Amino acid sequence: MAKGTTHVDLAKYGSGGDQALVTSRDMYIDFYHIATGYCVKFKAFLNNIQDQFNSSWNSQQVYGRMDPIMNFQNTQRTVSLSFSVPAVNLEEAIHNLHSIEHLVSQLYPSYQGQVIAGSPLMKIKFANLIKSARSGHSAPDAMKGGLVAAVDGITFAPDMDAGFFIPHAGQVYPKSFNVDMSFTVLHTHPLGYRKGGKWRSNKYSFPYVTDPAGAMGESSNCRKGGRKGVGKPSPSNESIPKKTRRKRSGEMLGGKK
Repeated sequence: MAKGTTHVDLAKYGSGGDQALVTSRDMYIDFYHIATGYCVKFKAFLNNIQDQFNSSWNSQQVYGRMDPIMNFQNTQRTVSLSFSVPAVNLEEAIHNLHSIEHLVSQLYPSYQGQVIAGSPLMKIKFANLIKSARSGHSAPDAMKGGLVAAVDGITFAPDMDAGFFIPHAGQVYPKSFNVDMSFTVLHTHPLGYRKGGKWRSNKYSFPYVTDPAGAMGESSNCRKGGRKGVGKPSPSNESIPKKTRRKRSGEMLGGKK
């Protein structure tokens, strides 16, 4: 492999299927190092993803009161991510190992002389599950659409069952390896509710932007009580003729039309 050719497009290797997912469906995990502007991408062979929202409360015990007084402090979001990085040949294995070098290097800060000038914050993006809920969220790259993240650490583990490519003495390149990481999300838009029950950054729904028109609406307002949001039973298959669906709904309601 020629020197300086380890930086290649994700679609250069692999099957036609995973190349199509990367190029037309943006199924890749993107990491952007804020301090330097460097980025690195991996095909999205996900093993696991967990999005945790943990609320912290200060518990205060008061004499004569059975239950403590709970003072809210904050709600923190932590994401755990695990993915595998396989290689179809030696060239891709070299590229993959070089990519993990880039990712690991993003854990380190930038310096001005001997003084830290920029902390190793990243932006991370994967489809609509790890993305910013603000302007630019639809961009496939982390630089524009990613979540600002303080990464706790990265674990690199070659898949020993898959084995290695051994092109020369003293050189081994994993045929596949696993990456495990977790990070704390630092949101760049306001969270919580304002007066009137509106979400503070109401332009996009949070956190996965399933509704780009807004976070909250009248369909979410249950202050008037009643059965709002319940609706009537209806067969899920919209291809069934309307008359037939109406009849079946009546049957589900005990003969009511």
